[in-house]
Amino acid sequence: MEEKQSPEDPQTKGRSPVRSYASRVFQESSVGMVSSLAQTSSTRRRVFKVLALIACLTGFLYQTGQFLAVVFRYPTSVDIDIIRPEMLTVPGFTFCDNNGINRRIFCEKFPEHCREPDEAFCKKFEYYCDGNRSLVPKKEYYTLSSSLSVEEMAVLNVNLTDFVNVLDWGETGEVNGPFLRSRNFLHPNFLCYSLHDRVNSSLSPQLTEKNDLVKEAVNKLEFYVRPHDTFLPGNRPGILFAVHSPFQAVNPFETGIFMKPGRTYMLFVSMEEEILMQEPYDTNCVNYTEMWEKNGRAGPRLQDMCKQDCLADISMQCFNCVLPFIHFPRTERHCTEDDTEPHSCPDNLEELLEGCRLKCRDDCRRIKYSYNVQERFSPDFDSDDEIDSKHDHTIKVEVFLEGDEIIVLKHSPKYMIVEVFSNIGGFIGCWLGINLLDITDIFEGFFRIFRYSFKRR
Repeated sequence: MEEKQSPEDPQTKGRSPVRSYASRVFQESSVGMVSSLAQTSSTRRRVFKVLALIACLTGFLYQTGQFLAVVFRYPTSVDIDIIRPEMLTVPGFTFCDNNGINRRIFCEKFPEHCREPDEAFCKKFEYYCDGNRSLVPKKEYYTLSSSLSVEEMAVLNVNLTDFVNVLDWGETGEVNGPFLRSRNFLHPNFLCYSLHDRVNSSLSPQLTEKNDLVKEAVNKLEFYVRPHDTFLPGNRPGILFAVHSPFQAVNPFETGIFMKPGRTYMLFVSMEEEILMQEPYDTNCVNYTEMWEKNGRAGPRLQDMCKQDCLADISMQCFNCVLPFIHFPRTERHCTEDDTEPHSCPDNLEELLEGCRLKCRDDCRRIKYSYNVQERFSPDFDSDDEIDSKHDHTIKVEVFLEGDEIIVLKHSPKYMIVEVFSNIGGFIGCWLGINLLDITDIFEGFFRIFRYSFKRR
């Protein structure tokens, strides 16, 4: 159907038919700026309106560009939920005896490395001499444990069953260990053990059912320390105890608490979960559990353990051993104080370290454990009428899970498609004063002009 041509407008006199037709179409437009511009006969006014339109269009394009630059960085927002699960994930526990070597066992095996204490020495360290004044290690052997392997350390210590008694196992396996931890790189090593440990394991984390009626300890442990067998004079008898993710290997000397003999410690553990988003979003996390499943249920399940496993590979190249601060379980030999010189570090060491950082991104699902501690004298919890001296050497630990409410921090896309559309629509309305219907009117106008031009050929 042919477009009806209206009588010639004085404003369009002398123009080409297409330009004249375009002018009439824009005069009929519902968009105020376009209609006003088409109807203006004054050149000055038309120039002014064109400049105003260009300025508004520039502002719209600039603000839209800035907004889309933010959108395509894929930011996330955090939603806070509170959940009440029926099953709770049991954390891992790592504990160490603060006495690295048992003095009695050491002096029995190596009497030539020990000496008889004098009165001045015993006066300075009374409890060190009290009860066992036969032999004490010579000073040059105080740092002996820093050069011993875990097998050699185990020979110079009491058996696990003489150190810890798990009174309430719950539904758990055996205590894992021993393994070595130290206060710093050159400090003597200490034997440590863990419970509910799933580091580099094919097992799923230990779960326990929440009890809404009675608060029960998920584990009860009893440690027996021997002050008279302390190896280093002046060293305080006790243990280091840490609560952590079951997928994490930690050093209780860095993240744990010191527990004294003759005390009962009640630990109330609470959990907080954080859920991140994978690429392209800015959290750019890795689903380590999914990777663990694909690798045959083997490998690290936390970012920290991924980094340590990667650093262990580099350490083997540099020192031909695993550095002490790397706690991820490895079968290779751990470094001692004699392994301080680099063995054959590769030239691209910086690139390898950067590769570890890029490979080991944030976890997509993280559970953070925090805990409050109540410390009391053990006799306060003892039902016996007579308290024997064993209580002075015993440390009792009871762990409770606070699972009534778990806070979940969930990352979600900050801008959904609907929000992007709404924001750009707002910019169009603010800068150009048009809406969706006006946009369709503009497209219709251009379509009519194109069709008219095509038919005149």
